Amino acid sequence: MTLRPPDKKEFKVCLFGDSSVGKTSIVRRFVQNTFSEFQAASIGAAYTEKSIKIEDETYKIQIWDLAGQETFKNLAPMYYRGAAAAILAFDITYKNSFISVDSWMSELNKNAPEGIVLVLVGNKADSANIRQVSVEDIQSYTTKHNIIYFEASAKSGENVEEIFHFVCKSVPDKRRKNLMTLSGGSKPLNRINLNDLCETEIRNKKRCC
Repeated sequence: MTLRPPDKKEFKVCLFGDSSVGKTSIVRRFVQNTFSEFQAASIGAAYTEKSIKIEDETYKIQIWDLAGQETFKNLAPMYYRGAAAAILAFDITYKNSFISVDSWMSELNKNAPEGIVLVLVGNKADSANIRQVSVEDIQSYTTKHNIIYFEASAKSGENVEEIFHFVCKSVPDKRRKNLMTLSGGSKPLNRINLNDLCETEIRNKKRCC
């Protein structure tokens, strides 16, 4: 008797956000477990894939890394088609990349499939000592827009696997009660403890000056 191999769940994920926030580095860390300080900017879109096993489930993730330059922004909608999840990245050490999140969110709302799983990622957590985006601002934004948030570092690897594991576990169950998607949800579900980050930031400010 031949045992049937377990089904592989396959889906498409888009990574988007401003140029130089570290999207390609996040993908590289996840797929190859490597990091380069001198990562060339993506042109148009770069494709890669990875299969991972979580518990008894195997997932094949098709990852589209979308260029963040203004020149390529109008190409993004065609890559959203058929996507099950979207990862919107910004750089916690560069305020303008966080300000741009609204614009990317607007484009995604217009063009992404209904019910797409959305995750907001603040990259460069390894440089939190020079952060320009406060934890309070992130907390306010994620609460207002009902978005799941991870603070990560492509350089150290912090939370990178957790982001994709969360996406894998969320996509098959995207209609469950507590899952945040563009089609709505319940209370905000922030995957990092923003209250703890707030306390750390306050302590650091007190230590300073």
